[in-house]
Amino acid sequence: MNFTSLLRTSCLAAIVLLFFHGAGCRPRGVVVHYISGTVTVNGQPLVKAHIDFIPLVEGVGEPAGGYTDEKGVFRISSLRGEPQAGAMEGEYKVVVEEPKPYPTPANFKSLISPDYANPEKTPLRANVQRGKNQFDFKL
Repeated sequence: MNFTSLLRTSCLAAIVLLFFHGAGCRPRGVVVHYISGTVTVNGQPLVKAHIDFIPLVEGVGEPAGGYTDEKGVFRISSLRGEPQAGAMEGEYKVVVEEPKPYPTPANFKSLISPDYANPEKTPLRANVQRGKNQFDFKL
């Protein structure tokens, strides 16, 4: 095999690899939309709370979650580890779990109703739409 044939074969192999790589042989990310907001209890920020957005209809959409900061502000990220913050379009149940000390003392007084931490009982809902979304939950 001479140099020209080797070069031609190498170029053809590179083109075939690029074609298959671009034709869907790699995993595709989901389209997510930016979500931020606040969680307050009696006007005060709920600090270090865990927030989950769970699709209202099972099998439609994907869960996403995040944490509140010192000001009660949260940003939601896809649980698939997508680099973009947010969740897919759709209706979600919102679950809020407040931080608890470990081990939790017997006299621990919760700031929020346990219903907010239960996906079956939470009254919180969010309708994620295209673009930026802002949700403020006053518990």
